[in-house]
Formats: sequence, C-alpha cells, structure tokens
Amino acid sequence: MNNQVKSTIFLFIAPMIWGVAFVMQCMVDTAAIGTLTFNAGRFFLGAISLIPIIFIFEKEPYNPEKLKKTVIYGAITGIILFVASEFQMYGISIN
Repeated sequence: MNNQVKSTIFLFIAPMIWGVAFVMQCMVDTAAIGTLTFNAGRFFLGAISLIPIIFIFEKEPYNPEKLKKTVIYGAITGIILFVASEFQMYGISIN
C-alpha cells in the first residue's frame, strides 16, 4: 500500500473518531461522572492505544533519544489537546 492510500485512509478515519467522540461528549451525563473524569478516561485510553502504534510505525532501529523526543512532544501535544477538550466539554455541560 503506497503512502497516498495510507494518508487517505488516516484522513478518513481521524474525523470519524473525532465526530464520535464529540457525540459521546454531548451524550455523557456530566452531573454523574464529571467532565474531568470523562476526559481523563478518554485520553488515558488514547495514550495506551498509541503505544503499539509508535512501535509498529518506527522505521529506524531502536533509538532511545528519538523515542524520548517522541514521548515528550506527544505529551505536550496531548496536554494541549486535553485542555482544549476539557474547555469544550465544560462548555457543552453548562445549561
């Protein structure tokens, strides 16, 4: 499978996942579970699911320095996305 086909598949899957997550955010009872708990669980599952992906798509031999950079940049990106998602979830929960 060439890179253009892979890219197209990933570009199709990403908005679907994002859309399903948004619908779930609207459906969750924030009074019972809380926005922070919901997002923490959601992002924890996302982080755990990325661990095998990182190792599957790693093209070079094991490089601890590159892995460290990947984890640091991924954590920074994840924190920013988590904060944005928390603001969105909080906004949805306000009546």
